[in-house]
Amino acid sequence: MRNNRWGEYSYLTVLLIIIAVFMCCSSETFSKETSKKHVLVVASYHPENIWSNDELKGIKKQLGSAKYAIDITVEYMDSKNHSGTEYINKLYDLYDYKYKNINFDVIICTDNDAFNFMKIYGEKLFSHTPVVFCGVNNFNESLIEGLDNFTGVAEIVNIQRTLDVALELHPGTKEILVFLDNTTTGLENRKIFNELVGKYKVKFNFYQGMDIDYAVSMVEDLSKGTIVFIAAGFKDEGGAYLSMEDGCRIISSKCSVPLYGCWDFYINSGVVGGLMTSGYVEGQNAAFLALKTLEGQLPSDIPVVKNSKYQYMFNYNKLKQFKINLSDLPRGAILYNLPKQFYTIPKVYTWAIIFILIIIIIVLISVNYKRKAAQKALQESDALLRTVINSLHDIICFKDSEGRWIEANDAMLRLYKTDRKIIGKTDEELSKLMPEFKTQFAFCSSTDKIAWETRNFSRAEEVFSGVGEEDKIYEVVKIPLFNEDGSKKGLVALGHDVTEHRKAEGLRKKSEENDRLINELLHYEKIRTDFFANLSHEFKTPLNLIFSALQMVELLERDQSANNIPCRLTNYTAIMKQNCFRLLRIVNNLIDITKIDAGYLQLQLKNENIVFIIEEITLSVKDYIENKGISLIFDTDIEEKMIACDSDKVERIMLNLLSNAIKFTSSGGKIEVIVTDRGDHVNISVKDTGIGIPEEKQNMIFERFMQVDKSLSRNREGSGIGLSLVKSLVELHNGSISVRSQFGQGSEFIIILPAVTIHKESPPVDSSVYTAQTKIDRINIEFSDIYG
Repeated sequence: MRNNRWGEYSYLTVLLIIIAVFMCCSSETFSKETSKKHVLVVASYHPENIWSNDELKGIKKQLGSAKYAIDITVEYMDSKNHSGTEYINKLYDLYDYKYKNINFDVIICTDNDAFNFMKIYGEKLFSHTPVVFCGVNNFNESLIEGLDNFTGVAEIVNIQRTLDVALELHPGTKEILVFLDNTTTGLENRKIFNELVGKYKVKFNFYQGMDIDYAVSMVEDLSKGTIVFIAAGFKDEGGAYLSMEDGCRIISSKCSVPLYGCWDFYINSGVVGGLMTSGYVEGQNAAFLALKTLEGQLPSDIPVVKNSKYQYMFNYNKLKQFKINLSDLPRGAILYNLPKQFYTIPKVYTWAIIFILIIIIIVLISVNYKRKAAQKALQESDALLRTVINSLHDIICFKDSEGRWIEANDAMLRLYKTDRKIIGKTDEELSKLMPEFKTQFAFCSSTDKIAWETRNFSRAEEVFSGVGEEDKIYEVVKIPLFNEDGSKKGLVALGHDVTEHRKAEGLRKKSEENDRLINELLHYEKIRTDFFANLSHEFKTPLNLIFSALQMVELLERDQSANNIPCRLTNYTAIMKQNCFRLLRIVNNLIDITKIDAGYLQLQLKNENIVFIIEEITLSVKDYIENKGISLIFDTDIEEKMIACDSDKVERIMLNLLSNAIKFTSSGGKIEVIVTDRGDHVNISVKDTGIGIPEEKQNMIFERFMQVDKSLSRNREGSGIGLSLVKSLVELHNGSISVRSQFGQGSEFIIILPAVTIHKESPPVDSSVYTAQTKIDRINIEFSDIYG
């Protein structure tokens, strides 16, 4: 009988405790938005297979405990009825067609065939998706070696302990008849038996992959002293698999000797018993690991579960048939089909019972009198409690098991701008009665559902939008209450106003963001200042050299008496030309960087032999490099590799890297250029034995305007643009560049270009002819900041 009075006394005590706890709680947010997750279950067998069904039930039960919605898709491979490479390939094509545009958050595969399928095809079908397995027989860690996205539950079937207990219960056993099938599971179980045969002084006879009629003929005339161990699925005369329990039931009906097994679905199908493995438990364990991956854990960090839960189970009817004493069973064994116990009360106790009942009635009358006195005291405390609760600024309310509002304090009523008319109504009814609060009631209903489903308290932030007033944010805790039998009793909701706290938190985050932006601006300003100081130096140096050379030319022109005027003029002219090239290099780099940033620099792609291009560029500077006392080596593991590239930009990239290698390699050193074919990409390495790059500087050398040595008195010239431009040109080719270096021992720059070709080549941007002199000029420009 339901009543809406505040005086439901069993609730009052609970409320007082909850309020006290709630006042001490932090007001920090505990709730979070979650989105629906998608899980694919790949089952090895067919839908009617009892083991697969038990696993699936366990999976669904465990996933159902999640605090967020999970969508489950199930695929049955039906591997007991169909097998072979052609069938597996057709399954792959089917799954590829069905799921190529669907992303799953985790995949659960049950039993060996699904496990093996996912090992081979999982990455192709569901790239980078975590895989959790269960029911895998004879498992060892080598089966998932190299598969970082796999974890799961190994099915460790304890055949040995089942054989041990069977031989203890039947000490005269001389022969054990074992039925196995030819499925993957059956073959794995045969391996286990092969390891156990030598441990027992009985004869083992194995029958594998037979139909039910043949199996029946094998057991009809078995003699005493024989035990049958069943671990097989049987086929009927048409070749279709019978259910596991039906096959066992048929064998048992024709067999006069004891049957034993290791799977719980056999227990009511004719076996005496055994140490049983449960598909339901394995499914639960696998789903538990799947939930861990959904919460962000990597499968490689989740150990494979190898301690499956076993339980000795025995069929009482079969124990009685084979005259086995219950006292001989293992301790803690579970018995099925125990007969109901009936008890009769002797007449001699009738009057004693009547006397006891009379005493109980007297006690109840006394208790009832005291209850009425206690009820009066509770009513008085009820009024006091109501006064205390209504004086609180926090909101407090109570709902019954059907979601009707039983009670709400004054703070709650003020928040909804209403009186006690909300009492006795559900959120859905109140949404129609008070449409301005429809959103709040819908959210309230959804958080109620979460609390009921999780059977635990939950936190959430609710925003109450008042008409013409600012929004109020409340942190609300929902506590579900249950009766002793587990049924719903009621729901307590407690809310604390955190509006000001959230405002302060928002201001703090905004302040932190402003500080971050200021620091970024200061960082970029420093880079800009360093760049312009460096650029000023880069322009001044060649201009000073050109100006000095011009002064010397003027002096020579005045001094007609000098004997070596032509030679000295040539020297100063070379200085001016080199520094003009250097200025032209800086301007070209600045222009190209600007074009790349603006998106105007377009590659002129053609299908070219990249090996030939790299070799030609390298050999074109061979004399120049060797004149510096540095040896140059070009090597390749392939003579021809056609890829789509802009040969002009590739030349620019290589000359820049070679220029860097020359600048930082002393005489007697070595520069190596190596081209390596990697199938779908090409590696180009430029390696020197120069001074190297300090480890702490290696992560910044590709940044624009950044130099390892920023001082204006540095030993090597450069604007800090070259490597940034090289990186941009490589990335325009959809490639990448990296560096390996050890300070004092040299550096290696590695370019990776994709080995792709195009059907339509880019039209040339101009019709100018590229001559040998053009290449010389480009080399002079790229090497213009190398002195000495």
